Amino acid sequence: MLGIYSLEWETLGQRLYQVSFEQNAVSVSLSPTCRYLVVGLSARRRISLGTETDTIAQILQLDGGVPSKHNSSPQRGKLTKVRGLELYRELSSMSLNCIRWAPTPGQGIVCGTNTGQLTFLR
Repeated sequence: MLGIYSLEWETLGQRLYQVSFEQNAVSVSLSPTCRYLVVGLSARRRISLGTETDTIAQILQLDGGVPSKHNSSPQRGKLTKVRGLELYRELSSMSLNCIRWAPTPGQGIVCGTNTGQLTFLR
C-alpha cells in the first residue's frame, strides 16, 4: 500500500491519497507540476503464457486531496491510473531500481535499472 501525506506544517502527516498495487513499489516520484505520480514497481519473476510484457511502473493522476487545517478529517483525493509503463519479457533479467520525472514539465521520465542502464521516456 502506498500513502501520500501532507508535508505542510499545519497539516503535517495527514493522509491525502492511498493506493494499493499487486507488486511492491520500489521508487516514487512526484511530477514537477505536482499533478502526477510515477510509481516504479518491483520485477515479477513468474512464468506466464499469453503476455509478452511486464508492467514496471504506473503513472497516476492526483485529484482532489486537500488537507484540513481545522482538526477535521482531510478530504481524501483520488489517484487515477493514466497508464502503465511496460517492459518486453525478453529483457526480463532487467529490473527497475529508480524512476524520476525530469525537472522541467514536458521533459519526460528517467528510469535507472539493475544493469546500470538509464532510459529516457518522453
